[in-house]
Amino acid sequence: MIKMDEKSDSKTNSQTMYIPGDLKSSPLWRIKYRPLMLESIKIFYPKIYPQLKGYSKARNIPHLIFVGPEGSGKTLLAELLARELLQSEFSINYKLLFADDPIGKTERNESKKQGRISTRRIGSGAGTVRRFRPFIQMRVRPFLSNRKFGDAPFKILTIKNFHRLDIEQQAFRRLMEKYSNNCRIIIVTNKISGIIDPIISRCQLIMVPFLPSHLFNKLIKSICDKEKIDVKLDTLNYLNKITHFNIGKVLDMLQLTYLTYKAINIENISKMRSKLSSSLVKDLFIQTSKGKFPLIRRTLREIFKQKSLSKSEILIELSRVVIKLPLERKLRVLYLDLIATTDFESIESNDDEIQLNKLLSQMMLIGKEI
Repeated sequence: MIKMDEKSDSKTNSQTMYIPGDLKSSPLWRIKYRPLMLESIKIFYPKIYPQLKGYSKARNIPHLIFVGPEGSGKTLLAELLARELLQSEFSINYKLLFADDPIGKTERNESKKQGRISTRRIGSGAGTVRRFRPFIQMRVRPFLSNRKFGDAPFKILTIKNFHRLDIEQQAFRRLMEKYSNNCRIIIVTNKISGIIDPIISRCQLIMVPFLPSHLFNKLIKSICDKEKIDVKLDTLNYLNKITHFNIGKVLDMLQLTYLTYKAINIENISKMRSKLSSSLVKDLFIQTSKGKFPLIRRTLREIFKQKSLSKSEILIELSRVVIKLPLERKLRVLYLDLIATTDFESIESNDDEIQLNKLLSQMMLIGKEI
């Protein structure tokens, strides 16, 4: 019995020694209660957990693709698996990239600079210019090419929203083969149809569904209990509905509502939701009437960056704003038609931001005519 206790104690110490303590002291609930070990998600992902735990025990993984709806926990699962594999060297050997994060001017210029081969160089390549993709050249390749640190079996690169990449996906075929001994790539996507077949064939697919309603409610209720907040079942069901089972959004909404109204119920959550969405989208609409497209793009990117609203929520709220404002009947019909067309055309789109930029620019042209 004593030996078993000692063994379990050593196992617990080895698991907790690489968990950053500053995360648990964060004032944001979505960070404060973010799981940091695979064991924490065992009851919530009973079908996925054994596979991930098997990878952890084997200390090896293939290239992976986590597929599932937004907010289902794909990025979290990738991070937890990486923590188990890399342990104390996680922070050095792990990197998360967003495929839809805009490339800055500095990165573009540096990529072009690296593509120029000096005329002093010996060989047929002297003086030529190679066209490097900035995302690959400046963000992906440096991490892949540097050797792993310490005793970690390999490095792990997670790329979120991989389906947003276009021709750059072709380059990953070669990267996956060339650097496979040094680094594993985990792809996170909610649209598998946006990824080319050669990439899919090189990866193991892991389907991540939404949490079942009863497990989702259990998780949120446990967090509320820790914060000593009373929450009822009908309120939890309402949160599920308005956030589409997105855990991060639920925690943000709960925290904002509690800080504002000091009580969690359907009425207070509805007020907070209406306040948040209306103010953001109303600002967007007002900016279209002023014809300031750079400001419109900045506002839209900020909304996507903070994950405040999804494309569907923006379109729904835009239609509400158009209906409420005192506009001429023909103008209101024209705006609503544009919103409906965008909603229909964006079903198969790989990039929500492009579709919304198109809509807002059309609305801006109408606003200028007014």
